[in-house]
Amino acid sequence: MGFAPKEFELLRFLAVHPNKTFSREDLLSRVWNDQRVREARTVDVHVRKIRKKCFKALHK
Repeated sequence: MGFAPKEFELLRFLAVHPNKTFSREDLLSRVWNDQRVREARTVDVHVRKIRKKCFKALHK
């Protein structure tokens, strides 16, 4: 599907933890680790891109 590295990392993290809910802050600290990304909406953007790519792949 062509995920960017961080998109894939986020998707993998969520797949490894099924049926669990994480706050944006949790995802930033667990997926982005110590990187300087502190904008919570970063998670929203990555999730939106993952959804878009999955939707495109399913509707080809």
